[in-house]
This record gives sequence, structure tokens and C-alpha cells, in this order.
Amino acid sequence: MEDRQLLDRELRRYTAGGWQIVSQTEHGFQVMAPHTVSGVAVFFLVVMPMMLGIFAALFSVPIGSGLLSLVLVFAALLALNHLTVRPKLLYISADQLRTPASIIRNADGVSMCSACWTPTRTEAGKCPNCSVEFGKA
Repeated sequence: MEDRQLLDRELRRYTAGGWQIVSQTEHGFQVMAPHTVSGVAVFFLVVMPMMLGIFAALFSVPIGSGLLSLVLVFAALLALNHLTVRPKLLYISADQLRTPASIIRNADGVSMCSACWTPTRTEAGKCPNCSVEFGKA
């Protein structure tokens, strides 16, 4: 397979998973992981206090308005978290796609599968996500 075909196939796989293309050359491409906010965090930090605030406002205005103010603080914290989280960037080259999968360390020192970039144990014989055996083509 040619470099371009390898890169196009891998690029389609990443974009289907929601990754955004940052840059692309003849020899590789860089993608950024989509940032998502946990639905559970939104529910417990925004929706639940808001419902409690509305319910409490029916009986006591000071308590209800205090809880609604708390909702605004939690919403601001979620927005701040969204703005300050460092995006996950990957650079994939055609050479990486031709070599057998192996366990590599990313910039944060986490052991990852070189084929699918999933965190894995260093003693693992194969990737738990893509099932590629390490050290074999």
C-alpha cells in the first residue's frame, strides 16, 4: 500500500471517531481529540441544583435564590474546565502505520498502543482495545 492510501484509511478511521484534522502533509497528519463534558457532571452540578432551587423557591425565596446562584457558580466552573483542558493531539505518520504495533509512552508518560493510542499495561501481549498483538505485523 502506498503512503497516501495508508494515511487516508487511518484519517477516515480517526474522523469517524470524532477527531478533528489539525494539519495534513504527504507523510502524515495531526488530529485533535474531541472534547466532551460529562453528562453526569452536568446533571449533578447544574440540573440537580437548579431543580432543587426551583423547588425551594416555591417555599422560601432566599433559599431558592441561593441554590440558583450556586447553579450559576457550578456552570461557570464547568465552562472554565472546558476552556482550560489541554487538547489531546496526535501526529500519525506513514512510517508509524507500516511498523508493527508496540507499546509506546506518550508525552504524559502513559503506556499506549501505537496502533490505536489506547492506554495499556506495559506487560500486555496485545491491546485490549484493538486486539493487535505487540511486536507482530
